[in-house]
Amino acid sequence: MITTTRTIAETNFLNAYYESFNELFKISERELLDFYREDTYGGYPHTPGGSAYDSEMKALYCMVRLSKPEKILEIGQWRGDSTNHILLAIEKNGFGEVHLVDIAENVIYENLHSRNFTRHLCDSIAFLSTVPELDFDFIAQDGCHQAHHVQRELQILKEKTTRDFHIWAHDYFAPVSAAVNVRPGWDAEKGDFSKFFPCVNREEVHLLQSEGHRVDVCGIVLAQFVQRDTGVK
Repeated sequence: MITTTRTIAETNFLNAYYESFNELFKISERELLDFYREDTYGGYPHTPGGSAYDSEMKALYCMVRLSKPEKILEIGQWRGDSTNHILLAIEKNGFGEVHLVDIAENVIYENLHSRNFTRHLCDSIAFLSTVPELDFDFIAQDGCHQAHHVQRELQILKEKTTRDFHIWAHDYFAPVSAAVNVRPGWDAEKGDFSKFFPCVNREEVHLLQSEGHRVDVCGIVLAQFVQRDTGVK
């Protein structure tokens, strides 16, 4: 049997996320690591314009590869670093329609993996409210981080969806401030999700801090919503 040596980053990734990915998709550590290594993009600090850390971005990529969504909604792009992970993942999947929603245009288009998406410049709640039916089967949520806004996005997604969906959401564990308060919004709605896994790679944060980066714990949510699910496990 061939033994593959893991890097410290890979070991920390598996320690932080494997259990949740296995609960969602029933995969082996090797399968998850293969997808991790397949992703050629990174996160902070390799892409300084991106707010999510390397492992959080790669978790987004792995989730798109494993859930194989037909229609993706990404709420919040900033410079477009997280978008690159999604665009590469659908390219590897061989299919996937991507919609990008943000209130302002900050994407650096020349750095994008592809132009295989539809752009919507508007408030995410306005967008979700005006679409008659929501048929997205994958959501990446990293837009406005105020609790009421996060909660309302989740409420509309649940109320109007025509299909089951997976969701990756950023900053669940982020320190509370006037602009960032994601956790209460999620905690108010998480009972309706059939699977809900808050994850954080604390070792990654410790390494970044030891290198002199002024960073805090951010964390992500990996979850699944099933229509008419009671949330009772």
